[in-house]
Amino acid sequence: MFCFVKDAIQMQVAVVTLGCFTVREVVGKHRVSVAVTPNGYADAVYEGRFVMPEERQMPFNDFLDIIERKRAASGVFYVQKQCSNLTEEFPQLLQDIEPHITWMSEALGE
Repeated sequence: MFCFVKDAIQMQVAVVTLGCFTVREVVGKHRVSVAVTPNGYADAVYEGRFVMPEERQMPFNDFLDIIERKRAASGVFYVQKQCSNLTEEFPQLLQDIEPHITWMSEALGE
């Protein structure tokens, strides 16, 4: 079963709470896993072939430079993991993030 909630969260929680500058200070030098695809679609057909994202390790500052267009790069870069980037690669941010989204916890009966 899938559930899509449109516009539930307008921006990344950590960036809204801390600001990009602070996130750079807290996480910036740490290496993180970054997925790269030619068009932003992962595990999808591209030019007649089924492709998975390339996974690169890079300092988080380099990733932010790419998404803020301070540095040119080919492809679509994003940070994501099915098993939680937040707890595995960004534990420094946990103290600034709510442990759950209240309305979602209520909807799931938790």
